[in-house]
Amino acid sequence: MRETVAMTSRRRIFGFNRFAVAVLFLAGVLVPQFPGAPSAAEPSASTLIGCYADNSKADPMGTDRRDLDGAAFKDPSMTVDICVGLCADQGFNYAGLQDGSWCFCGNEFGRFPQSAAICQTKCTGDNSQTCGGKWANSVWALTTAAQLPSGSPSATTPPPVATREPEEISLSARVIRVGRWPEGIAFDGKSLWVAESGVRRVAQIDPKRRKVLRRVKVGRLPVDMAARAGDGVYALVQTSKTLWRQAGRKGRRFARFKECPQAMAADNQAIYVVAWIDCGSSRAQLYKIDPVTAKVSELAKIGPTVHSAAAINGQVFVGNYNDRGPALSRIDGTTGKLNYIPAQGGGFYDIVANDRAVYASGGIGTRGVIIGLFVADLDRMYRQVVDDDLVVVTATNQHVVVIGERGTIWVLSADNLGVQRIINTDFGPFRPNGVLAVGDRLYVTTQVGEGKKGTLLEINGWLPNGTSGFAAAEVVEAEWRSGN
Repeated sequence: MRETVAMTSRRRIFGFNRFAVAVLFLAGVLVPQFPGAPSAAEPSASTLIGCYADNSKADPMGTDRRDLDGAAFKDPSMTVDICVGLCADQGFNYAGLQDGSWCFCGNEFGRFPQSAAICQTKCTGDNSQTCGGKWANSVWALTTAAQLPSGSPSATTPPPVATREPEEISLSARVIRVGRWPEGIAFDGKSLWVAESGVRRVAQIDPKRRKVLRRVKVGRLPVDMAARAGDGVYALVQTSKTLWRQAGRKGRRFARFKECPQAMAADNQAIYVVAWIDCGSSRAQLYKIDPVTAKVSELAKIGPTVHSAAAINGQVFVGNYNDRGPALSRIDGTTGKLNYIPAQGGGFYDIVANDRAVYASGGIGTRGVIIGLFVADLDRMYRQVVDDDLVVVTATNQHVVVIGERGTIWVLSADNLGVQRIINTDFGPFRPNGVLAVGDRLYVTTQVGEGKKGTLLEINGWLPNGTSGFAAAEVVEAEWRSGN
């Protein structure tokens, strides 16, 4: 049963084939299709151009504001040939298959970023074929490559999503001995800094010589660390309820809190600290600290069970891990206004930001999940699921790295969370406490070590190469709700 939805401007007509009759509205002309009549011309020459994003804010049932906006069809038995034939029959230059059963036609396309498109959905009428993805079109040219209009993408342009399986490899991990209970990691441009929460110190490490240069006593239970360009590193000290600042060889207590600090984040505007009220996980307070004056301001009440925070351009994101309530919250760093995505049987342990997006990792049920939200379009969420709870996450502008509770490492594309590489190390199973990517080296803290000592692992060769596979992520709409 094919439902024909074709539009010009904002008008739309649905064809109901309760009596096997479909009506097509095209350029003001009604074209009836009756039983026994051919539904579409057979496709002549057609060429796959690639995978292109559609407008996620378009009319979900029509062509208004679509990338291909000439006509639309929905068929529970959709195939490439059906879509190409329908669009060719109506005189369009391009056909786009989307979300398994949708077909869009038009004469122009490519108005939205190609890098945001993921085409991995099988056609409802032939599961050996690909029919686009969520808000993504598999675009076919209905002419030969030599006849493509000037300025159109080349017919040889490959789709951005590969069909190979992610590469699974094993790598050696170098061991750097650190103090008991190592947790957060930061890099100041020259040295690594590790919070040694069991010995009340932070360790400065030379990454070239893999040697601890010195240890600085900062207070009871340092748990998290952050670096700001030209401003040194900060250590969050939980039991002492303080924020420590270390600039070169000079260190001092920078701020004090009434509640128990749990996590922090820093951007170009401020430092943000999540503290548990009454030192319990049921409620939390978000503080904002001025990096120049050290003034501490209460920004918003958040929670419960907040374990992590990230900041980008004056927006703060915090991850919650609980069965109900928020799973991810977004707080305006100026006004304190809060919005959140509700939990669905799980939540997020860790969260990180690069220059353009935030990524949160955690678990739902027995599986691990990571999501990505681009600041330029917070209504669209990338979501990837793997077979292990994801404990920690770090990101560069090209890649996202998540590590499961048994030490398996997943490397994903920062553009769309496609899994590119899965890594296990010769160190054996371990639970990570922190992770940081610095160039071609990956650093991971774990409590696994000799006696009471902890370990900082250095892993080289983690970066994917051009032949790596790609397991695509799901693209869904982010369901933001107002929280205050």
